Amino acid sequence: MSTPMPPQHRWTIAALALALGMAFAGGVWSLTLSPLEQRAVASTAPPPVGHVSAAPPHRLRLGTTVSGQGSVVADAAGTTWVLGDGTLSTMTDGTTTVIAHGSWSDHAVLTPSNEGGLWIASGRFLWMVGPTGSVGKRVSPTVGAISAVLAADGRTWVAGSSGMLAWIDPYTGNTIQSYYLGRGTYQLAAASGYVFVATAEPAQAAIVRLDPAMGAAVPVPGAQPGPIAAADGRLWWGSAGKIQCVVARTLRRCGQVSVGTPAMLAARGQALWVVDAGPQGATLALFNPADGRTIAGPVGLPGASVASMAVGDSSAWIGMRDAGALIQVARV
Repeated sequence: MSTPMPPQHRWTIAALALALGMAFAGGVWSLTLSPLEQRAVASTAPPPVGHVSAAPPHRLRLGTTVSGQGSVVADAAGTTWVLGDGTLSTMTDGTTTVIAHGSWSDHAVLTPSNEGGLWIASGRFLWMVGPTGSVGKRVSPTVGAISAVLAADGRTWVAGSSGMLAWIDPYTGNTIQSYYLGRGTYQLAAASGYVFVATAEPAQAAIVRLDPAMGAAVPVPGAQPGPIAAADGRLWWGSAGKIQCVVARTLRRCGQVSVGTPAMLAARGQALWVVDAGPQGATLALFNPADGRTIAGPVGLPGASVASMAVGDSSAWIGMRDAGALIQVARV
């Protein structure tokens, strides 16, 4: 296992965007844009999203409602998991079973791990959950209060209130590689071997693409603050009135789709689920991430504040914060 990177090797992502010609003090990695990235940043004529079918979208139907165990939901190891205040449950056929207790809050982060289970992040702490629900020892990465966790390509990333993004050892929480982001809260997504970091902080680039293998970072051209999700080799983000995408490898714009007020995005396989927090209440629609075509919906949700989504190709569990419940949505 690699040893933690010393403090003098931590980078500021904002500085990377301004000084991409600099290298590590040891001269290990060159922080320069590749010709491909230079062409991507210079591109000003993105191709539009092509709607490949004129067929009307399918309907989405609200199904089972589950309440009492929390509104944070995730899928991992073939199981649907529900997080509550100090509880972790599994859910089968709409019935929840509490299998573990801990000192996390009902606003914790719940996300799949590389090891086949889950991560729970609450405050400054992380717990690894095994595929059967066994909760490992608590670790405390040196990033402050954790706002995002991402397991991708064999790496575990955490971002926190200290402004640090860290690739950590999942068993000790020790930092392997770190970047300074600037203080704030962050979202993380991964596509085509890259890590995308999004923030609403006005002093920061809205979305930055990080190449962990090369140590290079570049702002996503034209990106705006909002929710993000990655699918089909593309990064999608929401902003006022629309969702937009870029191809992860080239950063070429791949189009946009009209959505009133995008509040949350989640993707899996060939499915991109989008919550629209409109003035009449939240709605949910299903899109094809490859071409932006509406597959199904929209359908109204029983509440205005969505806490989480666990999504598949044709169905999803939606955690409603204001209702304190989960609701199943399926394509029909």
